[in-house]
Amino acid sequence: MCPPSWCSKGGTPRKGTAIGALTQRLDPRGFKLYPIAAPRTYEQQRPWLWRFWLKVPNRGEMILFDHSWYGRVLEERVEGTITEKAWRQAYRDIVEFERTLADDGTTILKFFFHIGRKNKERDSRRFKRTRWNRGA
Repeated sequence: MCPPSWCSKGGTPRKGTAIGALTQRLDPRGFKLYPIAAPRTYEQQRPWLWRFWLKVPNRGEMILFDHSWYGRVLEERVEGTITEKAWRQAYRDIVEFERTLADDGTTILKFFFHIGRKNKERDSRRFKRTRWNRGA
């Protein structure tokens, strides 16, 4: 299980490239890729980790999340859309969640991609220039 794999704000091309580089070498029958978007209205009525719990793999399965439960304590915290009390609780929730998965025998791999501001700006400009992104 690769939960917090691709934690990149703004849909930069590097994230898709990294996912593609990993998954092209895997047998598509051997894994599932789940894009996790912002919670829908009905999902907001549930505990915030509920969307991830629904996709926890069975024994022998491998899953990848295209977004992370760490977004709660990283993105939302930086953007100021979550209170300090809430993000501190989210850290505790994450530790509990991961501990529960590990205790059940799940192997968790975490990938963190740091893209410096200079590279991100360059990639963003290049991304905006692509033909398919201009609506042409």
